[in-house]
Amino acid sequence: MKRDLSSNGFQDLEIIRLSLITLDEEVQPRCQVHSHVVEEYAEAMCQGDKFPPVIVFYNGSKRWLVDGFHRFHAKKAIGELEILADVWQGNQQDAVLYAMEASTESELKLTQADLDRNVFKLIGHPVWQKWSDEEIAIHCGTHANHVHMSREQRVTDLYNMVVAMNKIGKPQSNVKPLVAKNFDLVSALNMDSTTFGPLYCRRLVT
Repeated sequence: MKRDLSSNGFQDLEIIRLSLITLDEEVQPRCQVHSHVVEEYAEAMCQGDKFPPVIVFYNGSKRWLVDGFHRFHAKKAIGELEILADVWQGNQQDAVLYAMEASTESELKLTQADLDRNVFKLIGHPVWQKWSDEEIAIHCGTHANHVHMSREQRVTDLYNMVVAMNKIGKPQSNVKPLVAKNFDLVSALNMDSTTFGPLYCRRLVT
């Protein structure tokens, strides 16, 4: 579900209570919300400045914030309980992808850490990791070489993690069997898809 980010049209505008909107770390495309931006927005809101609606994805039971994290926190900072939202139908995966794309169009540029976070999020997903480097790069707002190098780094990190857990040598031929042998142990670490995670382990052994 890709929306034309240059469009000024809205799907379904609603005034929603802040408490009903989910701030999901998997959806958030940035490593952190910048406090100075929140303060700037909050001050502007108090002075009567109008901001565009935030964008929320709704699956019938849950509302994920996908665009407007700083606006959301600014509203909360000034004691507001509600916010105007452009509501789209979609699930969490739709929300993750849209949030990434929206962040690449934002005036607040993504940091290198943000870009790394988003690339690793996609290459750690069982479906998205099958996309080409070019396709992932477009979604993340980076270049294909960045994605390619991140894939290589992920394999290296996973390999080193398994080696460290087993306290053994480093012959490259042992990578796949080590991952297969220790899949349950890796899964038990409860790492999410933005770090090393079990998802990529599964890809290596299939």
